[in-house]
Amino acid sequence: MQHKVKVTVIDKKVYPELQLQYCADPTVGACPCYNIGDEFLFERYGKADNFWHMGLHTLTQSNNAAENVAAKLSKNYKNYIS
Repeated sequence: MQHKVKVTVIDKKVYPELQLQYCADPTVGACPCYNIGDEFLFERYGKADNFWHMGLHTLTQSNNAAENVAAKLSKNYKNYIS
């Protein structure tokens, strides 16, 4: 089965009480990897499955500098999970 989904970031919110409860570093603040206006294209067909890779390599458009987009996710995501 083939699937294709376009995701556009329309807002970023921070919930300090949830960060305190669930994040490895509760002072980390807003996620630096996803920015308002970023667009991602997730696809699933054959052996390709972007849905299970946290969107890695799915960014198609961003108005932000390269060092401030989802490409940083692979080295920074550990701060957001405990």
